Formats: sequence, structure tokens, C-alpha cells
Amino acid sequence: MTDRLSALERHWQKPWLYFLLLTALAAATPLAFAPYYHFWLMPLLLAVLFRLTELKPQRRVSSGYWFGLVAYGSQFWWIHTSMHDIGGMPEIYAVPLTLLLPAFLALYPAAVFWLLEKYRLPRWAQTGIVLPLLWTLAEFARERVLTGFGWGAVGYSQIADYSPLAGFAPVGGIHLVTLATVLLAGWLVLAVGNRILRQRLLFAAAALALLAGGHVLRGIGFTRGEGQPVSVGLVQGNIEQQFKFDPDRLAETYRRYYELVSSSRAQIVVLPETAFPQFLSQLEPGLIEVFAEAAKRNGSALALGVPVLTDDGRNYLNAAINLQDYD
Repeated sequence: MTDRLSALERHWQKPWLYFLLLTALAAATPLAFAPYYHFWLMPLLLAVLFRLTELKPQRRVSSGYWFGLVAYGSQFWWIHTSMHDIGGMPEIYAVPLTLLLPAFLALYPAAVFWLLEKYRLPRWAQTGIVLPLLWTLAEFARERVLTGFGWGAVGYSQIADYSPLAGFAPVGGIHLVTLATVLLAGWLVLAVGNRILRQRLLFAAAALALLAGGHVLRGIGFTRGEGQPVSVGLVQGNIEQQFKFDPDRLAETYRRYYELVSSSRAQIVVLPETAFPQFLSQLEPGLIEVFAEAAKRNGSALALGVPVLTDDGRNYLNAAINLQDYD
């Protein structure tokens, strides 16, 4: 099996095939996240990435950057939708501006491979320990530098109903899940692409133990409920963005949300951010009270999102207000 794998890897080293495979790996990363939830895919994609960069160590940094650029570009394409489809920005500006964020964030995986090359270590330590740690630290930094942008963190791919690695989330948060995912990827590389049988068995056993540990943790109840369950209704009016702030459509927006609130039987009803697309001070007199009364008739507590002006009138904020205050 190792000989056949080596023959396959020799083909991977062809420049055009290497580039194509690297691009395909990165472009496939969104499939591991919601709404697809192919959680098993992320460790496999990372494992192939790690092995590819081992085959061409002189290209590790550039490979890490390209992988990050394509992966984040694929995951954050909604920025283009916001600017072009909703904001009306011309395509010639929307595409380059959309790529600015991925172009910056791709520096993090590039830095991981740069540090990995800077300090040469035995392969088992480099791929099995140091690389997962550096990747996790890079994602930790990405979440915090310049206010941070944690979208697309590897660990989020494992927050699915059947992922055993999700069991690590209550213990150490998303970064522990990220570490577990990248460790699994590194150990898969060492278990499959290793000519030393003892090391192959060792890392295969470690990978299985990691999965088993996460599965066991999933079965542990880390929280305990108190009191009776409370029903919550999250109401979404599905107002099209291009019409949301159109003054001629405000009445339709309020009518739709009023019908949804009136028909809900949940104990707590929550309307989304800027469900009321006017400043609180600009709402028609009595509008809030109409919604509060509708919720009260159903025995519901109602909270809704509405923008508010600060006291000096110079700034505005998103806010959620509790309509029980308007009884």
C-alpha cells in the first residue's frame, strides 16, 4: 500500500496537478461547515494538505497562503453577495474588495508553514505535534488581531450532531476542537504515509483514541437544567434585503411581523436584528404597544431588534428591547 501511495504522490508533485489539487482541497472546505455538515471531510482535507506540503517543502509557505486564500474566499463569498447583490456595488469593485479579507487572513496559514520550516524537527514531531499546535495558535490569533475574525475556524466544522470531536467543545471551547481536528489530520498523515510499521500503528491508535475520547465526552452531561422548560419562538419575517429599508414597504413589514407574533404560542418570542427597520424614536406612536398587546394575549414575552440613537443623537446602535416594559 505504501508503494502504491508513493507512486500516486509522485504524480501529485507535477506542478499543474499540485496546484489543481491544492485549489480543490481549499475550495471543498465549505462542505465541512453548515449547512452541509460533512464534518469528516475537514480532517481528510487537512491531512492531504499537510502531505502535499511535505512533498514540496520549498513551497510550503506559498502553498499555505494559496490554500488560505481559496478556502477563505470560498467560505466568505457572502461578503460579495452583501456588497453586490444587496448593496448594488458594481462587480468590478465587489470582487476585489471581497478578496481583500481572505487575502489578509491567508497570511495565518502561510505563517504556520513558515514557522514550521524555520525550526526543522523530526517528522513525527513536526506533523504530529508542532503543526497542529501552530495551526491552533494561528486561529486563536486570527480571532483576536485587529478585533478578530473567527469565521471559518476549523473547529466549527465539527459542531455537528454526529461528530465525535464535538465532545471536546464543553471542555476547552472551539480552540480545543480545532486542535483535536488538526491533530487528527496530522496523525492520519503519519499513520498512512509512514514506512515504519510501529509508527504507523502508534499514530493510527492515537487517532482512534482521539475519536473515542471525543465520543465519550459527548455522552457526559456538563450542564443541568433547573425548573420547567421554556418554549422559545425565533421569528423570521424573511423580508428581502433590497426592500427592508424601503419606506414604501414598512407597513407590509410590520404587518408580517404582527401576524407572526399573533400566531406564535411560545412563551418567549424573539424577533431578529432590525426587525423594525426604523429608529426607535421614529416609530409611529402606539406601534410598540400594538405588538406588546398581541404578545400579552398569547401569554408571551416579546423581544425585538430595532436600531436606537444614542442620547447625543450622533451615533446609532443595534438594540434588543423587551416589550414587557411597554405594558
